[in-house]
Amino acid sequence: MPLTILEVAEDVDQELRGAVVAISDFDGVHKGHRKLIATAGQIAAALGAPLAAASVHCNPPAERLTSLDQRARTLGRLGVETYYLVRADGGARRPAAGESCLRDRLGKWLGARQTVVGAREADESAAQAARTALKVGRPELACELLGHPFAIEGVVVEGQKLGRKLGYPTANVGAGDYVRPRFGVYATRSRLADGREIPGVANFGVNPTTGVVDARLEVWLFDFDEDIYGQTLETQLLRFLRPELKFDGLPTLIDQIARDVEAARGILLGAAA
Repeated sequence: MPLTILEVAEDVDQELRGAVVAISDFDGVHKGHRKLIATAGQIAAALGAPLAAASVHCNPPAERLTSLDQRARTLGRLGVETYYLVRADGGARRPAAGESCLRDRLGKWLGARQTVVGAREADESAAQAARTALKVGRPELACELLGHPFAIEGVVVEGQKLGRKLGYPTANVGAGDYVRPRFGVYATRSRLADGREIPGVANFGVNPTTGVVDARLEVWLFDFDEDIYGQTLETQLLRFLRPELKFDGLPTLIDQIARDVEAARGILLGAAA
């Protein structure tokens, strides 16, 4: 059964009431969040009640570890049937006030059978540690902290189309509200809209050699040549290979890309062998 996302500003319909609701921000859906969901799930099973999750929904902050769609998919895989986004009013701007608002109104709005509340400080500490790991180029540590690889998801847009001329056509995705990982080159694995997963190599940064742009992810997918403009691509950053550099010309850049591809293939395909 697919997870339902509901934005809540008033009482929910009667048929949606009576769930056991886990409350947290759920950004990153890290290990602490998963334990919270597991606890709520055990209670829901014992009571014969549906399992739901809820977060305060304010203006989305920068430095997100997951998009709303990513959070919802992960929560759904953990058994959550409904994900409530509770609108914060003018008095619930700060995280602490927001969660207080959520707890106070949850019974009335959601008709929760029982609530299970996360430890906010611990949850925020775990998420911040993952963000720090990404900022210093340690995606493996972020993966360990989160319990899954960090991934940037977005719609593939047209770029400068220089990659195709260089022999490495890339799929370009904007950084959006995501945390900014260290600028540089990564070994990656991408999931296409149809569910296929393809290894590759990507640069996250601003392209200092060919003309500075807004921070974005440029992914070259191994052994792939299809038009995916306008499609959603989710790319896991698995291993940091090198910092983003400004080269003195395109020939030097092309030589380095070839070395990056070789390094990424060795890491990804060697591990799969």
